[in-house]
Amino acid sequence: MPLENFFKSVHKLFVEICWSHWKRLGAHVDGPMNRCSTDPEALIILTSLIGREDERLLEVMAQWIHHYERLIPIERMKSLLEQTPIEPETHYSLLNSVIHSSLHENQKARWKTVVDILKSASGSIEEIKNYRVESRKKLEDHEKIVKQNIHLTLRYIFGSGCRADAYYCLIVSHKARESRFHVLSDSQLASCLHYHRRSVNYVLNDFRDAHLIEKKKKSAQKILSAYDLVDGTLIKVDRTVEEKAYIDWLKIVFMLMSLKDLKRKIKGIQNKLIIKKRLHENLENLKGLVAEAYIPLVRSLPLDQPLKEIPIEDLTDSILKTIEGTYRFIIGPKGLP
Repeated sequence: MPLENFFKSVHKLFVEICWSHWKRLGAHVDGPMNRCSTDPEALIILTSLIGREDERLLEVMAQWIHHYERLIPIERMKSLLEQTPIEPETHYSLLNSVIHSSLHENQKARWKTVVDILKSASGSIEEIKNYRVESRKKLEDHEKIVKQNIHLTLRYIFGSGCRADAYYCLIVSHKARESRFHVLSDSQLASCLHYHRRSVNYVLNDFRDAHLIEKKKKSAQKILSAYDLVDGTLIKVDRTVEEKAYIDWLKIVFMLMSLKDLKRKIKGIQNKLIIKKRLHENLENLKGLVAEAYIPLVRSLPLDQPLKEIPIEDLTDSILKTIEGTYRFIIGPKGLP
């Protein structure tokens, strides 16, 4: 496969990953649905990175932000943006434009710190495109959206922030059969939620005082402070979709960014060995990110021969299979509506 076609295939897969997640959050579209945990903030960043490949994604994102912006925790949005490396062909100006057209004037004050980060990274907004946000044309009915999203329900109950997200993660990891973990340490929970550890500790202490969770010991893994939900305390909410696993969506953002970086690194290079080295480095990086995302997927290219003897197509194929495997895990065996 020519490298140009390889990157087109990469972009197409990430567009599909975005659509599956937006469908879960309420996009009125056909196709597979995300069956793992949801993360609106990471999805907003992912969409801003890949949205130029399918501008309908940007229209859906603009409408969703317009109608559900109060469910987005600003501190977490800032944290994820600060953890996301700025790329030369920055996506920040695009995200800035979407946010600008999505918010009412009285909502913009709450978003000022996020907009300041975007502006400092991208300069002034290059081009304002007015997305049609008043209409819900591209979104499902509100009742349907909430019924398939325990995460959004918890943000309505607890408010958008660490309390709702921590409880959501504990629910999913407690119930999900395919989750990579079932009992979480406080540090692990802070890491996968991307909140400050002190905030997570404060919330966990409240949950423990309310007898919602219990501390457990896992001496074999040398984790002395770990938590799980107390049996019988789970909030009873009827939902049409249950998460099969909790995953760290920011690592999927990093996967796309690493592939964009790969494209820049091999642009104009004629030396095939250098291209192979870059591809192999990227493959190993992707494998690490998949593991950090808590996705049980291993794609490895056995190097039983020198790198110079491995066809470029084998390397690109392994990268594509890794992304395809990630997508298949996200949509799951019941990903089709």
